[in-house]
Amino acid sequence: MNSDIAKIDSKGRVLIPAKIRKSFGVKNDDKVIIMPEDSGIKIMPITKINNTRMLFTLTDFTEGVDDVSSVLSEHGIDIIASWSRRVSGNMVEWDTILHTNGHGGKIYDIKKKLKNLDTVKDVVVKTI
Repeated sequence: MNSDIAKIDSKGRVLIPAKIRKSFGVKNDDKVIIMPEDSGIKIMPITKINNTRMLFTLTDFTEGVDDVSSVLSEHGIDIIASWSRRVSGNMVEWDTILHTNGHGGKIYDIKKKLKNLDTVKDVVVKTI
């Protein structure tokens, strides 16, 4: 896939070139994830089917991510994308986009299990 150059307009909008939208199947009103990365900004299309956004407040980033990832994996849930920011001390917010693989109906049961982990202070489920 070749790259392309796009402009940012006065309202901060970027037009993704048609050939790139077409190659990734992105259509009007589809949502994309916009993530900051060390080298720039990453834009990734997401589907509306079988995806959930979960925001975790972790008491320890490394152990918390490991604990949460283990629980999600047990339930067949894949992490599509994630980003984090330090809140204070060791406290970190970890924002994730998850592919629930048809387990979306059980997401609130999984949330309860995640909230019981020692390294997880809070879990918020957000709609995509």
